[in-house]
Amino acid sequence: MKLFEQEIYVWAKLSHPNVLPLLGYAFCGDTGYPLLISEWMQNGTAWSYVRARPGLDATSIVHLVSKFYLWVRTSHKRGMYSGP
Repeated sequence: MKLFEQEIYVWAKLSHPNVLPLLGYAFCGDTGYPLLISEWMQNGTAWSYVRARPGLDATSIVHLVSKFYLWVRTSHKRGMYSGP
């Protein structure tokens, strides 16, 4: 549960054009799994978007992910991000 609370705390503080705002959280009634809630995205999750486009350029995906990773690392160094 501590990791879930940390994720809520970190996501709530994030502010980036490629990060959806956290709207809330809940627990699945069937499994009890924690759920983080964001805005509805027309193209689904990032994973479903990539899977539905087998011709998608992998280099572009890696480039975007690496840019986001660098942003998270920079935020962490400034003390804004407190994750692992």
